Amino acid sequence: MNKIYGYIGAVVAGLLQLSCAEKFLPDSLDAFDKDAGFTTTLYRPVLGRNNVISDNFSPGNSTQPLTFAITRVVRNNGSEAPELTEEFPVKVWKSPYLGTETSLEKIEAKRVYENRSL
Repeated sequence: MNKIYGYIGAVVAGLLQLSCAEKFLPDSLDAFDKDAGFTTTLYRPVLGRNNVISDNFSPGNSTQPLTFAITRVVRNNGSEAPELTEEFPVKVWKSPYLGTETSLEKIEAKRVYENRSL
């Protein structure tokens, strides 16, 4: 009989613990560590190429995931740099270059102009 009361007591204690757990947990808040930072601060892009830089940011003890966006593009003197945000006409391939084309006209027929950002 004492075992049954022990089991019932354990179940009741477990239910009480489960019902009260959410109430005492703190809210989940985002945190940004003051020691978080970039390992590289000077970027030298090559126009016309994709630059992929990995392992450049050390988040420290910040909550994850972190999302970044470039919000203000400026020149080295602090003035706005619209040439980096505007769209320009760029020649792109509309069909693949196979290497079997016999003239420049056939190659140029596979390329068209489209407006793309830098």
